Amino acid sequence: GFFGFWIDEFAGTKPWGLLIGGTLGFASGIRSIMRAYRELNARALELAEGQAAPKKEDGTKDE
Repeated sequence: GFFGFWIDEFAGTKPWGLLIGGTLGFASGIRSIMRAYRELNARALELAEGQAAPKKEDGTKDE
């Protein structure tokens, strides 16, 4: 949103830069949420099936 606002001020294209920038930012946020959900869901399924080994403190799996 901020960059769209800045572009609008610089190029005199109010309100199009803000609308496009806000839409792109919103879509990017939704995409990040969906990716995090998929990763957490996959991890939960692994744990439920007993296939995931506990992780050590350094982030590697303890096998």
